[in-house]
Amino acid sequence: FKRMKTAMALFENQAQALERGLVDET
Repeated sequence: FKRMKTAMALFENQAQALERGLVDET
């Protein structure tokens, strides 16, 4: 469970980073 939670957190962080990158570029 802990492993899955970490993976989810990493995935969410990646999505946020992508969104931030797109916003920064605009």
